[in-house]
Amino acid sequence: PKYVTFPSKTVTWVRFWGTSGSVGANNGLQEFEVYRTGANDPVESELTLTEATRSLPWRQGTFAAGYLTEGHTNWLSVVRISVDDRNENGVADAGDDILLHEYVNNTTNWVAKQLQRSSIHSPVKGHRFVTASTRYTGQANAGLFAAEPRGAIVTWESSGPDESRIRHDFSRHYVGSSWDQLAACRTDDQGEALVGLMTSTNQPNECRVMLWEPRDSLPAVSGVTETPPTARIMPDPGSGGSLARVDVRVWDAEGNDSLPVLEYWDSTSSSWTPATVSLINGEAYSMAMTVLAVPTGCTHRLLWRSAADLGSGFTGTVKLRARAADNSGWGDWSEETLYTITASTDGDGDALPDAWELARGLDPTQNANGHGATDDPDHDGRSNWEEYVSDTDPLDGDSFLAITDISLTELGIRIGIRGGTGAIRILETRSGLNDVDPWRPIFTNGDLPTTVSTNVIDAGATNRSLFYRIRAERP
Repeated sequence: PKYVTFPSKTVTWVRFWGTSGSVGANNGLQEFEVYRTGANDPVESELTLTEATRSLPWRQGTFAAGYLTEGHTNWLSVVRISVDDRNENGVADAGDDILLHEYVNNTTNWVAKQLQRSSIHSPVKGHRFVTASTRYTGQANAGLFAAEPRGAIVTWESSGPDESRIRHDFSRHYVGSSWDQLAACRTDDQGEALVGLMTSTNQPNECRVMLWEPRDSLPAVSGVTETPPTARIMPDPGSGGSLARVDVRVWDAEGNDSLPVLEYWDSTSSSWTPATVSLINGEAYSMAMTVLAVPTGCTHRLLWRSAADLGSGFTGTVKLRARAADNSGWGDWSEETLYTITASTDGDGDALPDAWELARGLDPTQNANGHGATDDPDHDGRSNWEEYVSDTDPLDGDSFLAITDISLTELGIRIGIRGGTGAIRILETRSGLNDVDPWRPIFTNGDLPTTVSTNVIDAGATNRSLFYRIRAERP
């Protein structure tokens, strides 16, 4: 460590520039800059933040400092960007506000600028919020950048010391991703680059470093008005059981990924009720996810736990409606659709039908101790609920939904799959694990019951890398 003694001055902050490897007379330290107020005597300043309904605690990077005031190269600004959790659900999502606190040292004292609020409309829920100041355009004053919980990068621009800052999109390419840090980065070009550390929701174990090289001006983000997506419940299938398949088609004019939701109304309801959706396209459903939506529409399969919502043994017709949201907000609800439910009896309320539990050797009166939906009595890594969906044996460690082998043949790639005889098995492929390339089904078994094991030939799939997965649905 280096110990530096300063004269009797009030030091506001210190910035060090170094090189990797810790070599040289100063152990890699190239330069340091000290920013101070003009007074010789120590001065204490306390910056008070405006109260919010519930201020969310972000991990890091909520503060930024720099010479941000247009026309004043010696006015230091300290900025804090946070979220007012107005709906008090612990995450940043639609209904909350983004808050910007800015304090300016005009070389005489600290001045608090007017608090600014900006509403959040995106359904994407986030937990991170990072900020940075950088001389991206090479001007004397720095610009203020923020990576928001929805994953977009924005700038907060102001035309003068007394003007409010206006929030503009800088990049929408990474909506849905999480940003852990933003920072300024010196390059050989005039100005400073913007660098960020990002984690993709589809590849949570991989960190990416993104670099925006300095430019003469900020990029012009398309001025096309963003419109929310449109959703519609497809007529087929129009009926289901305890786990009911509901197909929802989503259109989005700008091609933004969207989140579809479902509501139901039965004869005893006094209002629409959110449906408990477990899976979408074979993947675990959550309000933090999005799926593909294009101008021509994409159909997505939702698995609704109707028995959990309507009750064990429910039989009757209900009304369904759907809508979807993208980063511009929620679309309108679709027209009502009638749907017939014939739910199995489930005495212990664990979402496993009593008849299936009895046939598979489980106790339909217990929802724990190896007999509940989340238990795994045969220790094969699949819960009883997953075994029910795929109709495999919950007491046989060798009975579970799986791809058993892959081999190259003269006809193409042969994929061996296995599962239960009473469930629909869908084999899907894609060429890359990215946000753009969707899973594409190449095989679905025919009439039930089916065989335990099946071989599928993917013709014409040679000489390129492919990924495969198998999923199951209840009829």
